[in-house]
Amino acid sequence: MNRFFSRLSVRLTAAALAGAMLLSSGCTAGGTEVEKIDLENAFYSVREAGARTLDANKLYGAQDDAALVDAGFLDVLSDVIGRVAATAYVIDFTGTRGEFDDAVAASEYAESYFEATGEADVILQSELEANGIWGALVDGELIDDIKTLWINRYENLDGQMEYVIDVSRNSQPLRTLRYIYNEGDAAPALTTDSLAINYDGREPAISATGEPAATGEASTMYFRGNLYRTGIYEQPVLGGVDFLLSISANPVEGECPGDFAGMLEGTVTIDGVAMSFTTNGNDIPVPLGIVDDPSEWYIGIARISTNNPQDTTGYRNIFYVRTDFSEVVGLYSTYRSATFSEWFSLVRIDKSEYDGAVSENNKKLTDLYSGIMVDAYGDKKEYNNTLAVLYNMFFGVDHGYLKENLKKGISSISTDIRDYAECYMDESVARLGENDLWFFPDGRSTVIRLYEYDGTTAIAAVDFSTKQDDGYGGLYKGVYDESSGQWTLERLTEGRIK
Repeated sequence: MNRFFSRLSVRLTAAALAGAMLLSSGCTAGGTEVEKIDLENAFYSVREAGARTLDANKLYGAQDDAALVDAGFLDVLSDVIGRVAATAYVIDFTGTRGEFDDAVAASEYAESYFEATGEADVILQSELEANGIWGALVDGELIDDIKTLWINRYENLDGQMEYVIDVSRNSQPLRTLRYIYNEGDAAPALTTDSLAINYDGREPAISATGEPAATGEASTMYFRGNLYRTGIYEQPVLGGVDFLLSISANPVEGECPGDFAGMLEGTVTIDGVAMSFTTNGNDIPVPLGIVDDPSEWYIGIARISTNNPQDTTGYRNIFYVRTDFSEVVGLYSTYRSATFSEWFSLVRIDKSEYDGAVSENNKKLTDLYSGIMVDAYGDKKEYNNTLAVLYNMFFGVDHGYLKENLKKGISSISTDIRDYAECYMDESVARLGENDLWFFPDGRSTVIRLYEYDGTTAIAAVDFSTKQDDGYGGLYKGVYDESSGQWTLERLTEGRIK
């Protein structure tokens, strides 16, 4: 399957397990009409991009320089970077416990040091937070191959100076390296290099780059690329999910927060559900650090359809659409208090290719979801109990297709399969709990989350939840055999996914 990426040359941080978010013309969710865009009432704030250039001569003197070198930190870090591949690093000196007067200043000096020596790019944590994604623009390219190096040192029981470097990605642990490095040593001596318990050692891969198939405004425009995820506890290094959407919208040009070229008026369709663009951004802080020049992009904000109907949080998807309509980047399912969000990068494709991808992946992903649900269910004795499926959270499949075909695939595990959104307040099967949320006392609510997918390989988690016990589920890897048209499943983790 061909994969499409933004001309920003987005580079991914996982082995290429990419996938498909599928869409069709669908009806607008909730039957709402297209909202008239009024630029003067754009309800969102702006999160400024982080600084990319540091001038160590202005900020730090020879004392800081000598302290870092004499302490051996820079030699240790140089060795770690030679062993731990990444496009960029966050250097975290907070573990030194006050050894430096200003731990933040130490990390910023380390950034200027590595940039000056050409050994590596270093990005500040504050910059990532400003960008709103675990990624950053570096020389015009969006990257998310970023690892954090947390550094500490102490005198061990043998009287030696021992250095500890914990490597993580978006707070998910990857590996730990330990060094012995005493005064007079020619170089730090590596004593330990161990993977974290939930990390399989996969290293990031650089994605291919796709060119837009078309430019210019049209009644409906089709886009394809990747939705990027930055890791869960059970799988700290993830690839992407191939992401498709269509946009039927016109730009409303004029001044709006963030100096964008304007806002979009119309609809965006994801998984067969069309959502209206709105000026109500729920006061989301829109980050400017994932586009090079906001004046070259329109901004569109839309409510999401992929959420539990009992969750009234008010999530939004944010779309940055280049003014020639050739590509889209944006944030997925974000909320105003979120520091980091999932993000996507797409290029324009032809309708025929879009339709083909939708058709192919409707079947493949429905088969995948069915197989995972049946396997995780196993031989549990709940055949006649209610199974309430949150169809709108099984993304990557047209919702209408999923509702019709998933029931066939999971009929062996339940005779009472319901749409969660249509029955969670049905008192014949549901009850209102003391937490004011509805649950199914004689059944389960079920959801699957897709983390990676490229038509051939996938990683997905299933969750059968209930108020009566701890529920069950699992994290799965699926490999699709084109000749047989079947998925082979490997259960990576037993139990509900954190």
